[in-house]
Amino acid sequence: MKEDLCFFSVPAGPVPLFPELIGISYCDGSYFIHRSRSPVCVAEYIVKGTGTLIVNGKQFTASAGDVYILPPGTNHTYFSDSENPWTKLFLNISGTMTGPLLEAYRLNRQIVYHGCPAEPLFRELTELALSHHPQEAVIRRSILMFHELLLTVADHTDRCEEAPAEARQLKNYLDSHMDRCISTKELAELLFRSEDYVIKLFKRTYQITPHAYAMQSKISAARRLLTETRLPVQEIAASLGYHDPQYFSNLFRRATGQSPSALRKGSSGHPPNF
Repeated sequence: MKEDLCFFSVPAGPVPLFPELIGISYCDGSYFIHRSRSPVCVAEYIVKGTGTLIVNGKQFTASAGDVYILPPGTNHTYFSDSENPWTKLFLNISGTMTGPLLEAYRLNRQIVYHGCPAEPLFRELTELALSHHPQEAVIRRSILMFHELLLTVADHTDRCEEAPAEARQLKNYLDSHMDRCISTKELAELLFRSEDYVIKLFKRTYQITPHAYAMQSKISAARRLLTETRLPVQEIAASLGYHDPQYFSNLFRRATGQSPSALRKGSSGHPPNF
């Protein structure tokens, strides 16, 4: 995996805002980040690919065109899909004002902002950081651009609040019923809409169909359970709504290129017994 990074020397004392790290990551299947009670606010734009975030125990998916913001103080883990890895632009920023600013812009209630038009800002920020301008000037401009980024994401959220209410309902329903295989018919009945309406609404909002989103979420969850626990494959399959282990194994192989047992065998370390 390759990264272009710009680090900044963090001041000894408390400051309102300070960019610690700016760059671009060309991820592969090995990309994995974990922080407990993170001291930094992480803002990232996904240029291409897809991946998974687990923030304070809740799981999210971020794909091309999405922005995610991880507030300071969260326990978070995020990793790229090995078959369709992320390329992403990012800013890690610390300071006493990061939390209050997110709260002021009402950006502390959501993690992933789908289809957010923030790529130009992230591109400008990354190019600035990787240039040969004096560091003091880069830091000052980065702080201003962080404010601009929050404004952009907040404006996007405000514009999307009404239209995707039904889409959010569908996504929340899928997220909270990962132990079952949800049909498009069931989603349509949830909204009292047609199946065609449900599929088009979900894809317009999240750039993926409900079926593909549910499948992607289940495969990501299965990866984590296979590599981080000793649960039998049969139990993992059942917990994700697949009561035929062979069907689940075939599905997993088609999605990842390897069987569940092969992934577990190839993972490093020894998963805990829980």
